[in-house]
This record gives sequence, structure tokens and C-alpha cells, in this order.
Amino acid sequence: MRVLLLSFLAVIVSSEESFEEKLKEGHQLLKNDPNADDTMEFLQKLHTMEKEIKEEYSKEPTTEELKAMEDYAKIKKSDMGVSIAGVNRDSKVGNALFQGDMILTKKQADEILEDIKESKGNRDKRQAYRDEKYPGTLWSQGINYVFWNATNSARRVFKKAAVIWSENTCLEFKEDNSATDKVYVVHGAGCWSHVGRIGGSQILSLGDRCDYGPPGSTIEVIFQNYTENLAYDGCVWAGVEIKTLADQRQTGYRFCSPDYGGTSLTSTRNMVPVITFSRLYEVKSLLRYRIASSGPATSEPTSEETGQPTPQPTRQPSSERTPGPTSEPKKRCCERKLCQILVKLGLCDSSTYTAELKEETCPGSCT
Repeated sequence: MRVLLLSFLAVIVSSEESFEEKLKEGHQLLKNDPNADDTMEFLQKLHTMEKEIKEEYSKEPTTEELKAMEDYAKIKKSDMGVSIAGVNRDSKVGNALFQGDMILTKKQADEILEDIKESKGNRDKRQAYRDEKYPGTLWSQGINYVFWNATNSARRVFKKAAVIWSENTCLEFKEDNSATDKVYVVHGAGCWSHVGRIGGSQILSLGDRCDYGPPGSTIEVIFQNYTENLAYDGCVWAGVEIKTLADQRQTGYRFCSPDYGGTSLTSTRNMVPVITFSRLYEVKSLLRYRIASSGPATSEPTSEETGQPTPQPTRQPSSERTPGPTSEPKKRCCERKLCQILVKLGLCDSSTYTAELKEETCPGSCT
């Protein structure tokens, strides 16, 4: 959140006059959306907090934050084409959107401002939006959509993506103009949408250059670090699961120890679900990834007659199976909070486990 807010202030704020001009210019492109005024008012309020935000987020960064900033700075321009942020910046609409691609209701804007004031920089960037209406903001009954003036290319890309999302998540997508809550897929200025289900009709804009992507790509994921060593009995307490196998219904590779740092996994397809879980307390996992494409960015599909994309050579994975961990993680249970929890639950006094097992599990905790 620190990097994002400072970047926002650095990019969009050069003077009071230029800020207002850019904001109004972007707002004109969104004026048909009922929440455009709410988002503009939010950005104006955020602008008035510039000094306060800079003072809070310009404090001496931690070692972890410095490393994150270093990795962020090393990101180079991809050969995939222009990013969503780039498309919205070029079309000017990004100046009137939160974090470059989101339009907010007044309630959402007020909640975020209050969160920024109270949390003093401890928010996770782009975290899932939750308010007192949660889980009412979720699409628990499926996502209904309607095409308005979307291009044929955008329609085909959206339908193709909806099939993939449905196969890999619990969400069901269906085209239904009669539904009360629905998403209008439109050809607007830039690439943007609302956050969650706001109720009634809402907009997803797929404008020019919003339907580009790498053909025949795979994803390489590198497990870089984990804050705790929770490799106790197969990562049952907490960890991160990376599904890079061909059959993503199977359990993926699980990691819960910094000893696996640097492990590289290559997917067999261009979608990799990553699941983080914890039954104990908040933990942090650090992943890095890159998209390995076999060619330049293309708009899907390119053939108007058949409605099928132009065939592209696909890049094969480096091996038939995704490599698993090469060694067992070291146990440092005495150094982590899990043993403190087990001791409080009666591990040392339990007659179920032998003294040898207790010592092996939590060295020094029961002596």
C-alpha cells in the first residue's frame, strides 16, 4: 500500500491545477457511470491528504519493504504489450479511477479513506473489499452478464475467460439480461470495472487494447520466502499451495518453510491458482512469477469468419512434471509460535506422545 499510494501521488500530482485538469478529463470519459462522481470525490479527498500520506508512508522503510521495493524496481517492460495501467493512462481515464482500474461507490470510497486514516499504512495492497455488507458483496448466486456495445473480439475473449474462471473457481458465469444484478460488458474508454457486487446493474469496460494477451504461454512461479517454518506434519497448519499440475483438481505443491526458498515451478497451462491458508495466525509468503510467451501480444481472436483465434505455436513446459521440492525442510519448531500453541494445548503433559516425539517435534519446549 505504501508503494502504491506514493506512486499515485508522484504520478498524478504535479500541481493543483494539473491534478484538477487530469481528474476532470478522466471524469468526462466516465460520466455515464452512476459512480463516476463518487470516485472523483474520493480522489479529490485523497489528494487533500497528500501531506499526511507522504509523512506516514515516507518513514524509514523496513528491510522487508526495501527488498519489496527493490524487486518492484527491477520489473522490466514486458514484450506482451501494454499493461492495463498503460492503456488507461494513455486513454486519460486512469486519472479518474482508483489504483488505475477501479471505480468506487460512495460507501466503498468512504470505507477506504477511513481505513487509510486508522491503519497508518498497515493495509495490504489491493486486498479483497469487505464492509458490513459482506458477504452480500459477493456473487454467491453466480455472475450474470450482458453484452452492450462490446466488440466481437472482446465478447469472445470474455466468454473464453468466463469458462476458465468457472472451471477453476466456485463462480458460475451466465449471460442473462433479465437478472436483477448483472454486469454490462461495454466498449468504453479503457479497461476498468466496479469492485465486487454493488447490486443492480454495473459496468465492466473492455475498451481498445483491453483484449490483448500472450499466445500459448506458461507461467513460472518461484517460491521465494515464507515468514515462518511451519513444516510440521505436511503443512497442515499453514502454507501456500501452488497448482501447476495439468489437472488442477489435484492438490498442488504445498510450501510452509523458508527452507524451500528459490524452488521454481513451471505450469502446464497459462493459469496457476495460488492458495494461501493458515489455521494459526497471519503469515506472509513471497512469490515471484513471469509469463513465458512464444510470441508477441495478440488480440483474441483474429479470425472474424470462424470466430477462432489464429493458431499460434505453444511453448512446451520444460519437463513433463512440475519439479517438486528436492529436500525435506529443516525443523526449527522451537523457534516458532506453533510450539507455544502446542504447549498451551497440553503437549508436554499429554500421555499420548512419547518423550522422544515431543522432543523431536518441539525441541527444548518440554524440558
